[in-house]
Amino acid sequence: MMKLFALTGTTTFAKRVAASLHQELSFLDVRSFADKELKVTVGETVRNESVYLIGQLANEQQDVNTGLMELVLVSDAMRRAGAAKIVAVLPYLPYSRQDKKISREPIGAKVVADILRASGVDQVVTMDIHAEQIAGFYDHLDNLKARSLFVNELKGHPFDVVVSPDAGGVKRVERYAKELGVDMAFMHKHRNYEQTNVVEQVQLVGDVKGAHCLLIDDMIDTGGTIIKAIEELHQKGAKQVDILCTHALLNGSAPDSLKQLQQSGRLGTIYHADTIQKDEPLKNAFVISTAPLFAQAIKAIDEGKSLNKFVQ
Repeated sequence: MMKLFALTGTTTFAKRVAASLHQELSFLDVRSFADKELKVTVGETVRNESVYLIGQLANEQQDVNTGLMELVLVSDAMRRAGAAKIVAVLPYLPYSRQDKKISREPIGAKVVADILRASGVDQVVTMDIHAEQIAGFYDHLDNLKARSLFVNELKGHPFDVVVSPDAGGVKRVERYAKELGVDMAFMHKHRNYEQTNVVEQVQLVGDVKGAHCLLIDDMIDTGGTIIKAIEELHQKGAKQVDILCTHALLNGSAPDSLKQLQQSGRLGTIYHADTIQKDEPLKNAFVISTAPLFAQAIKAIDEGKSLNKFVQ
């Protein structure tokens, strides 16, 4: 038998997952001391149960580091309470951008994997991870793909070209181009590695003159990459630009910058998934629900079935 638990700031999303499984969320009490130290209490027995910890760790109620610490404490509590299996269901996996060693820096993705393993997490289920090789840091990680959800929605839309804002996303965009039956292009990005979230220049590879473009990325954080890509597409003669991303982090000035681009007519619709909890959604945005897909994956795991059709 499975038990589903929602971490802080994740109740709305977790309820959608639970409803798809015809389940109720189990009780979890998370409080904090005056110095913000977290205290976790599991509200019911989990002995010999498979538990699924559903966490949108980046949300409006707490920062990603607090969310990660909460997950670690909850996992440890489940392990000590005798849970048979602990699965962390994380629509967005934090620290996935820190996947390799650069100078004297940590490999943040590996550190997170080690911490989750030490706390008792047996398996991680996430979506559209930033770097596929991160799966190698985990004993068992399943990376669900949102592409099928987006393609089902976008088929029939009048796109001419799908565009990757950097060379790293070319394979992702190739799959979209094939399934949507359109052409593709990509950007060559020059990043300033001395500053975080700073992109100095992008150059287009491909033809977009007179085209309706769909710019596709796995995430939008501060929006530096995507905004420069939009500017480059218009400079190269694009007729219209829409954007699609799985993880709409939208930090800093990103919401205002995208709003200004929409008001000026340089940006059309923003398509994104609901992997990040936001109290105030973007205007002129189309949000794809991923909860049913996560529910199907949880059901397959609980029944010991393959997840291949969800991760291709």
